[in-house]
Parts: sequence; C-alpha cells; structure tokens
Amino acid sequence: MAAMSGFLTILVLIFLAFACFVIYFIFKQMEFVLTATNLYRKMVTRQDAMIKLLIDIRDGTKQLDSEKIPETFKELFDEEGRQISSQITTKDRMTRVTAGLCPKCGGKVSSTDQNCPFCKINLLFARQHLDEL
Repeated sequence: MAAMSGFLTILVLIFLAFACFVIYFIFKQMEFVLTATNLYRKMVTRQDAMIKLLIDIRDGTKQLDSEKIPETFKELFDEEGRQISSQITTKDRMTRVTAGLCPKCGGKVSSTDQNCPFCKINLLFARQHLDEL
C-alpha cells in the first residue's frame, strides 16, 4: 500500500509538472504573438511614412522651407528652393568660421558643437579642410 501511494504521488507530481509546462508554454506563445504584433504595427507605420515620402518625391509636392535655412545658406537656393551651383571661396569659408558659422552652409554653430545642426558636417574636419568643401 505504501508503494502504491508513493507511485501515485510521483504520477501526480509528473502531471503537475506537465501542466505547469503547458501553462508556461501557452504564456510564452502569447508573449511572442504580442511582440510580433507590436513589431508589425511599427513596421506598417514606418512603411506608411516611407510611402508618403516617396509620393512627395514623385509628385514634387515637398518644397524647401526657406524659414528653416540660415541666412547665409539662402544664397545657395533660388526662390523655388532649388540649389544654385555657386562656388564659395576658401576666404569666404574662413570668414564664416571666424564669425561662428558653419564653413559649409553658414548656419550658426556654437563653439561646443561637433557637427553643424543644419548640414550635419563634422566641424573639426570642415575647419581643417576648407578648400575641399
């Protein structure tokens, strides 16, 4: 009788372990489904944004916002926002650097900035290679 109760105890423990494993497995599947759903939502949002940008590029509906361009950078664009192929001399770039402006675009930069906030060029590189810009 004692052997039979010991055997039943082992069977009950095995059944409980299996039930716990099944419950754990179900929760892991639910976690995976939720994670996959969230990733899919983010992907769809990014795709929607990319499609909007591509449509704007195709249709030419996005125009350059001239209010966001620094004053010294506006000389490189015409009234419709298209870039003008004008050359800026090394002397002009040196003047910009001494005035606290970006040597490439002419945007206002602080002395602690590593990159220009407008054209994103590395300011240390730009100041060392003014003739190559």
